[in-house]
Amino acid sequence: MNCPICNNLPKVLYSGLSDRFYPEIPGIYNLKQCPNCKLIFIDPQPSEKELFSHYPEYYGVYKTLFKKHDKKFAIIKLVAKAYFKYGKSGPLLKFLLLPFYLKLSHLPFYVENGKLLEVGCGTGNRMLIFKELGWEVRGLEINQKVARVAQNNTGCKIYVSPLEEADLPEDYFDVVYLNNVFEHLKDPNKALQKIKDTLKENGELIIVIPSEDALLFKLFKQDFFPLDVPRYLFTYNKMNISKLFSQHDFRVKKINYSYSLSSLTSSIAFKLNKTVDAFSFFDKIRLLWAIGFFLDPIFNIFEIGDMMTVRAIKMEK
Repeated sequence: MNCPICNNLPKVLYSGLSDRFYPEIPGIYNLKQCPNCKLIFIDPQPSEKELFSHYPEYYGVYKTLFKKHDKKFAIIKLVAKAYFKYGKSGPLLKFLLLPFYLKLSHLPFYVENGKLLEVGCGTGNRMLIFKELGWEVRGLEINQKVARVAQNNTGCKIYVSPLEEADLPEDYFDVVYLNNVFEHLKDPNKALQKIKDTLKENGELIIVIPSEDALLFKLFKQDFFPLDVPRYLFTYNKMNISKLFSQHDFRVKKINYSYSLSSLTSSIAFKLNKTVDAFSFFDKIRLLWAIGFFLDPIFNIFEIGDMMTVRAIKMEK
């Protein structure tokens, strides 16, 4: 396939890759890169049936379930108040919460009576957060069993469909939100057209995706954990995601970068040909976890964090 952003023929970047997360699931894949915009993508893409097999029932995001009064909610509400206009707060609170800001830079800004769609909502954990913040929330999930869990967990309407085929209302949502989902989508152009149709004018699109500009990717290359072959069909950078969005009448407003300790420990495990969770015990060491709060501003300034939060506005017709 040609590059879906600039239509150039790609060159092979890495070949003979397999599913490192679930090595028991068969499949060999090539990652190619566009020589112009540097987009990285799997080519040829796996079939729908083959791809579905790499989302087993024990897939990580299908197993997690927040409690409705999870202690994380308290911090999230404070950050939302200090940085996202959910109330008034002084400069002292804003300063104290700065370490949490980049971890939560994907939160939507306050909109009165706002309507939000989460694409790839999983079990509905983030939908609960958005409800707590006052949003009218709907979700979209491709897995029917997981969608039922989200429905029971949140009480919200869940569309069970691929994004491109979903029966979504037009010009309805103030925010469309995708967290570690956009890179899974087989056709980013069709996906953006669908999102544009369902967003109001000046509505906001928020996506969280792995970054090709990450320092960890430069260090670990094909062992970079967030490549997540074959589930992540595309890996973007600041330049090509901005170009893609502009082609669909979205103006990128802000891009933030953040660091993840689990990305580091899992990449080390892959580099040493060990299982993904071989060093996961490091993720539970509070001091190492807390260091990430102080690394985030550095990784953000130099735009080398492994995760990228992109906020874009649907431009007026």
